[in-house]
Amino acid sequence: GDGAAWYVGTQLAGRGLRDLLDRVLGEAAVAGVLATPVDGVEAVRRGGRLFVINHGDDPVMVGEVAIEGRGVHIGES
Repeated sequence: GDGAAWYVGTQLAGRGLRDLLDRVLGEAAVAGVLATPVDGVEAVRRGGRLFVINHGDDPVMVGEVAIEGRGVHIGES
């Protein structure tokens, strides 16, 4: 086929894992929901809505939206 397979013979963490995933996703032309990822923040689109979840204890800024620690933002996408 035209696909690709990756094998990683170690347990990566932190920057190493991020670098590998950036490369794999880039080669597969897969883009994230957020233009700029934010540590501890999950974003998903469901229909016409964008759900942004802060899994951390501290407030974060996602674009121009402030999300409290352990908070959720639901917006139109």
